[in-house]
Amino acid sequence: MNELRFTSFFKKNASQFAESIAHKPPFPVNVNVVTIRDLYEALKDHVSFLEEEKQKARKAKEKINSLKESEEEFVNYWNKVQLFKKTYETFWEEKVPENLEKRQSEIIQKYCEKFDGLIKESAEKTYDFSGIEYACKKVTVFIQQLNRDLKNIIESYEELFGNVGRYFKSGIVFVTRLEVNVLPKLNKSDKTKITNILNALKKLYNDVLNWIDFAFDEILNKNASPEISETKTIVLEKERHLRESLVKEIKDLDEEHTKLLMEIVKILADRKVQWASITEISEILAKITGKGVQSIKKDLLDIADKGFLTLGIGF
Repeated sequence: MNELRFTSFFKKNASQFAESIAHKPPFPVNVNVVTIRDLYEALKDHVSFLEEEKQKARKAKEKINSLKESEEEFVNYWNKVQLFKKTYETFWEEKVPENLEKRQSEIIQKYCEKFDGLIKESAEKTYDFSGIEYACKKVTVFIQQLNRDLKNIIESYEELFGNVGRYFKSGIVFVTRLEVNVLPKLNKSDKTKITNILNALKKLYNDVLNWIDFAFDEILNKNASPEISETKTIVLEKERHLRESLVKEIKDLDEEHTKLLMEIVKILADRKVQWASITEISEILAKITGKGVQSIKKDLLDIADKGFLTLGIGF
């Protein structure tokens, strides 16, 4: 959207009314003969009338300019919202939440309905400068409210992208905890290969986070559509492949126990906590794996016996 509909409408009406004044004669059109006195009084009144209209025109122009600023802000915010929507749906390959979509639709519907109502109204009345000043004030208040609503929607998009970012930030915590708490305990595994995999995972997560920062800058500061080189599907497929490679490279535990250990680290990273009870972790893992809680507890005790866990599970 680039057109300033309301501003253009009132500018056009102001020009039309100014033109009608410019062509208005100082005498009634049906008067053919006048005295010098009549001419003097008529011209004096006409000059006074034009001066009054000039003052009214200045006030109307001020309100039109004020409206222009608000409507430019509306167009700016609206375009940013559309860029956020397009970027999110393209990268995350999902529709934006329904309530967010509904809020956007309501705003543009209000904008269009208000303008359509103004057009219908103009067909039944002529706007003079005072009328333009009054109508501009009302429309400006209306547009300013829409701008506040759009700013709230932009904040909602920032929160939405923040949720995406939290997933990848949690991934970095996951990698860091493996580096600090698991890697040093490995004796039968190739630590160099595992380090390379962990570094690749960390780079993957950082690349996405950097792209989110880049996308924000493009949208908020440049009103530009950010380039998207990889979608969620591609990123998560890379992540899955790297995590599978990580499981295979850890030789100190069997594959099932390694996967459980990875899940524990992920759970604690997602929750931003260092510790959890064995009962709590077992119940969560039971839901993930479909195994019974007691069976999970036995597996965790086996992992603990090999030195990778304590009964107060922490990473």
